[in-house]
Amino acid sequence: MGKNSLPDKIYLTLGGGLGDVIYDYMGGHRGWDKLESLKKAHPNIKIKVMASTHNPQTLELLKYNPYIDEVEEFGWQTDGKPLFLKHANGYIDIQQIKQITSTLPSKTPKIYLGEEDKQILEQIVGRGSFVFVHPFAGLNDRIPFKPTDQFIKIIDAVIDNTKHNVFVIGANHVRANRENPIDIIEELNYEREGLFNLVNKPEANIRLALGLVEKAHSFIGSWSCYSCAFWTLKKKTIVLVPKNLGDRLTKRFQPGGRWQKRGACKVLYIDKETQMVNVTKKILEHYNDRPYSNQNS
Repeated sequence: MGKNSLPDKIYLTLGGGLGDVIYDYMGGHRGWDKLESLKKAHPNIKIKVMASTHNPQTLELLKYNPYIDEVEEFGWQTDGKPLFLKHANGYIDIQQIKQITSTLPSKTPKIYLGEEDKQILEQIVGRGSFVFVHPFAGLNDRIPFKPTDQFIKIIDAVIDNTKHNVFVIGANHVRANRENPIDIIEELNYEREGLFNLVNKPEANIRLALGLVEKAHSFIGSWSCYSCAFWTLKKKTIVLVPKNLGDRLTKRFQPGGRWQKRGACKVLYIDKETQMVNVTKKILEHYNDRPYSNQNS
């Protein structure tokens, strides 16, 4: 193949946890911003996605994407690029042909929904503005409170004191790692007016969640995969983070820090002694009409 020749088989990659997948896909990284333009300009090109993730359910995101011909999943492995090169089988990484794709328009990949997804999304959006609450996270040191029932105080406060409803999603699953799989338990047994609780509901999936991210007013929750989605879209985000991660994260969220560009993010550092009533008070203070910027507490 010549330097400026377009291959007839191209692959894109996804790797890591769900947050990594979301950030790369919705942010248009790893060549994802060129997928739609490439396929429209050259419809006969075969597009394959090669993925190695902690949670294979992340690939539900790609189910209805019309520009993907094949998805190949390898489970969680740490080889990175060598893994994908080993299994390329005649496909070329889209990142290797940047000199060709650079002439194509960049487009943020869309979230493509199934019919049932669309119906649920319309039902929720039709009820008015809502906040996306996600108290779960894949790693234990990211979970501010156990049990997550303590987030009920936040849910009630938002519904009762703001103009917003609340949407919550999550699912029990097995997270792969280098040694032994980890059982991740995500449960929230609570129902009330103004709350859309889809935790462990069969109709819930990652596509629907990300479709709702795009429609949501803002985010409240742990340092989780869906907080990454709100950062990527630069939407108002309140993240509850354990204090033991404070030194590590403060520099990243502050102005000029690594994550400031990810959007308007308020970080609340908490521990087991933190009173939830104080947390909810701080959260409500930020649900006003003032300009919103990166802050830490």
